[in-house]
Amino acid sequence: MRKTEMNQLEADAGAPACEVRQEAGPKYDDLGARLRDIAAEVAPVVEAVTALPLPPRPLIRVVSPSALARTWLAHHHGLAHRERIAVARAGITVDAQRCAAWHTDYIDAAKGMVRRWADDAAQSMEDALMRPQVLVKAKVITHAQHDDDQLYRTVAHELTHLAQHRASQGLAWDTAMTPFTRKVKVPGHGFVPIAAMRLIEGHAFWAEEGVNLKVLGRKVGWSQAEGTEIFQRAKSRLGVFRNRNGEQPSASEAAAIYDECQRFVQTAIDHVGLDHFNGIWTSFASMCPVEDEFVAPGIWQRRVGLSSVSRRPATWRQEIFLRRR
Repeated sequence: MRKTEMNQLEADAGAPACEVRQEAGPKYDDLGARLRDIAAEVAPVVEAVTALPLPPRPLIRVVSPSALARTWLAHHHGLAHRERIAVARAGITVDAQRCAAWHTDYIDAAKGMVRRWADDAAQSMEDALMRPQVLVKAKVITHAQHDDDQLYRTVAHELTHLAQHRASQGLAWDTAMTPFTRKVKVPGHGFVPIAAMRLIEGHAFWAEEGVNLKVLGRKVGWSQAEGTEIFQRAKSRLGVFRNRNGEQPSASEAAAIYDECQRFVQTAIDHVGLDHFNGIWTSFASMCPVEDEFVAPGIWQRRVGLSSVSRRPATWRQEIFLRRR
């Protein structure tokens, strides 16, 4: 059967046919081909596990660190434009000096992406046309000698971010990346910033675990191949979080933060059901938890007004799909 016919069958069956572009040079052609196979297998399971639809024809690009940095800059230029409009509509005057500093910060960060190429195996962001996509850093994958388990883990995690983007119409990503923090009213504490990045990462780790259990039959942990000195230097920044003192976390602290975020998502879904939990994405600014609620999901549940339900698959279609795996 020709590849075009297979893609048409996937589309007819409702499975999201992923587009995988290998842009990092001929020596990574085998990696691109493997990612195509894995993405085709993983995408429908991501939709079933999360009960969220992926964008039409999800895009995965295999890129160099410099190409990722260029896309990241385009994403943040668009974000800055949207934020200026949003704050103006809210009647808030944004200090021009602060905007200029933000602009300088993300240009510096883009340069840092090239210097610190080993930060992450993949990242999700928008391009200049605001199309959400996954960018896989070929150099990281090959240097760390990621096996199929790690590729499945990466694809499941990043496709979950694309599902979050579609469900929230991009607001989840914007809220996580902007310096102009959204706040919600928390009883007894006034207006408190929401913890957008913690939620979207905790949800992606929860989803990747569920996908791997369905596809591989087992959980997949952090890659043990990333113990080289260059990875240790890169991972000293360990992501997007700060510890509770506002400081850059150590490796062990960062891992604990990721675990805490994933536990929140699992506990929240156990308590309120997946359908109600997914309401976060369509009412992101009001339903996203604040930092302290990650250790107390019951407080978040009461604040957003969700009652407890028995745990069950979100829909009968999801239940049938998962039973077939």
